[in-house]
Amino acid sequence: MVSAEEAAERLAWIVTAAAGGVAVTQALGRTDAPAVAIAQALTPLLAAAAVPASAIGVWRRRSSLVVVAAASAVALGRVVAPAIRRGHLSASTDASPLTVAHANMLYTNHRHAREAAAALVACDADVLALSELTFVHERALKASDVAGRYAHRFSRPARDSHGLAIWSKLPLVDCSVEPMIRRPGMVARIETVDGPVRLILAHPDPPMKWQWLTFWEPSLQHLDGLGHSAGPPTIIVADLNAARWHPPLRRLLNGGWRDAHEDAGHGLRASWPERGLVPPFVRLDHALVDEHLDVIDVKELNIPGSDHRGFVVTVALRDGNGQVGAPASLSISRKIEGATPS
Repeated sequence: MVSAEEAAERLAWIVTAAAGGVAVTQALGRTDAPAVAIAQALTPLLAAAAVPASAIGVWRRRSSLVVVAAASAVALGRVVAPAIRRGHLSASTDASPLTVAHANMLYTNHRHAREAAAALVACDADVLALSELTFVHERALKASDVAGRYAHRFSRPARDSHGLAIWSKLPLVDCSVEPMIRRPGMVARIETVDGPVRLILAHPDPPMKWQWLTFWEPSLQHLDGLGHSAGPPTIIVADLNAARWHPPLRRLLNGGWRDAHEDAGHGLRASWPERGLVPPFVRLDHALVDEHLDVIDVKELNIPGSDHRGFVVTVALRDGNGQVGAPASLSISRKIEGATPS
């Protein structure tokens, strides 16, 4: 019969093996299998669990357990550390803020479609950016927006998880559906009082199955290239199906994008899964901004019936000196079909 001490040591070795394995994949910057993607999503939890595992090694006088567990905790802690840095919100009072609400509607969420639509309209954001939008969701949104506040609409609903929409109180121009490897995305220019802002809405495949993993990292790379292409200041809002703990997303953040939640000091907030017995443990939903935008605020948004938490991000334009809200010329170009009231 195994004693309590031996059971604790075995459990500590299991935790250490998992933490050590993930630490190796993080060091290599690789996500080569769905199981690895799932394990990497648990990086902060494994980093925390490796600490008591090392303590058990001290208690049981197992030097190898102490060393491996402690090294794994340190290695994973270095991956987590950038997300818990101090926030860098703008404190300027001269800004003309732009608020964008993002939500994954969950394409099977028809039972609570009206409540979800009402929650989005009630948040009163300047722009609604929605993924997994179905025809049922779109009808519910139109019924909720009885005042027609979101006069500029670019919607492509679907019967599966590929539906998208951008609804705005501000003029939308140059709207387009942008193929992002396998799934569609959307690009639109929002004409704010301070100048244009490019909004990119995306929803890459999740890396949970082998056939989806093939498209996942290329989709993120394509999104990165699109965001850095010539154009106005850019914000990406998306259910990226990736956490900071996944190397492909970390490469985007190391390449110049800033995560709005991290700027707000909320890097450890989780957005999935919102339903079920397991509480949210990973953030898959992100707002990424380039160097021309400052983050003013980020708030979480409950979307009834969805398995994701939404968010409302407030940003403002910088001028060349890094100040927000600098005046810029307003030039409204042609509106394209689909960006007008539907």
